[in-house]
Amino acid sequence: MIVEDRAGIVVAIGPVPAGARDGVTSIPGRTDALVVSWLGGMCDRRATLTVAATSSGYTIREQTERADSCLLAGIGRSVVLQLAGPVSAENVEFISGNG
Repeated sequence: MIVEDRAGIVVAIGPVPAGARDGVTSIPGRTDALVVSWLGGMCDRRATLTVAATSSGYTIREQTERADSCLLAGIGRSVVLQLAGPVSAENVEFISGNG
C-alpha cells in the first residue's frame, strides 16, 4: 500500500477497527483519524491512496493495480489515516477506481 499525501495532513497509518464500511468514516472519539475502506481483489499488486486538499475539504483517491485485470473474489481493504489535526469524514470525498 502506498499513501501519497499531497495535502500534508497524514502523519501515520494503522490497523482498522472492526465494522469498517466502504468509503471514508470517522472513528468515534478520534477527530484526527479517518478509516478508508474499499473493495479489493485477490490479484491486487498495489493500492495507492492519494490525499489532496480541495476548496471544500479533501479528496482521497484509491487506485488499485491488479495482475492481468484479475477481478476474482473481492476482499475488503481498509486503513486508518492518522492526521495532523481534526478532519470530519463529511468534508472528504472518496473516489475509488482501478488502474
